[in-house]
Amino acid sequence: MCAAPLGSLIPTTFSSTLIQPNAPQVVELESMLQVLLGESEEVRHLGAIYRNENSFDKQRFLRSLLPAFKVGPESLLEELLERMTRDFERDNLAVIEGWVLSKTEAELCASL
Repeated sequence: MCAAPLGSLIPTTFSSTLIQPNAPQVVELESMLQVLLGESEEVRHLGAIYRNENSFDKQRFLRSLLPAFKVGPESLLEELLERMTRDFERDNLAVIEGWVLSKTEAELCASL
């Protein structure tokens, strides 16, 4: 089974009101990613497998997204889509239970 990139599932715009104004930025970012990826059990399952099979540092991954996140939600989406595209161009992929994901997509799943 081959999956469409998660980037095709991420809405192009969303309300910045989803962000808690007083929460630390990493927590805000994590909350935003949860909203973007939804409550899919499949996404969480793929993320759990990726975490178990790879040395995944969730805090490092989230910190790497902070510069784009600080600019705004649209900038974060652009950064994620650019990373996903670059991963596919460079064959930086993860195959999990037949799903072909960019490394960025796999890390997004693992961050949940």
